[in-house]
Amino acid sequence: MQGREIKFECIYRPTKEKFVPAKVDFVNRDVYGDFDGEKYARCYYSTEPDGYGDAWLRQFTGLHDKNGKEIYEGDHMYASGNLYGEEYIGTVVWDKDDARFEVVGLHGRFEYIPDECYVKGNIYENPELLEVGK
Repeated sequence: MQGREIKFECIYRPTKEKFVPAKVDFVNRDVYGDFDGEKYARCYYSTEPDGYGDAWLRQFTGLHDKNGKEIYEGDHMYASGNLYGEEYIGTVVWDKDDARFEVVGLHGRFEYIPDECYVKGNIYENPELLEVGK
C-alpha cells in the first residue's frame, strides 16, 4: 500500500507570497524558506488562515484537480459538469472526526470528482469567493 506524499505550502501574510518551506519546526511553530526577498528566512506560522503568525502553513491533500494543479487545504474548489448541472464552490477542509480532507460549501459537502473539479483560489487570497461556516 502506497501512502500519499506529505508536503506543505506557505503563504506569507504580509505580501501574500507563496513559498515551499525548506524546514518546518512543529515544536516552536517556525517555518523556514525563501520569501520576502530573503533566503532561508524564518517566521512563525499558523495552520489557520487568520491565526497568529506571519505565515499560513497549508497541507497538500495528495490530490490534483482536473488541470493537474495540486490541491491544498484551504483551496476553493469549483465543480461543474453533468453531475452538478451548474457551478458549485466549496473549500477544502480537514475533517478531524473522519480524518480526511473534504470539500464543504454553503449548501453542505460535495464529492470531489477529478474530471469535474478545479482549484480557483484559496480562503486567504480570495476570501470573497466563499466563507465556509459563517
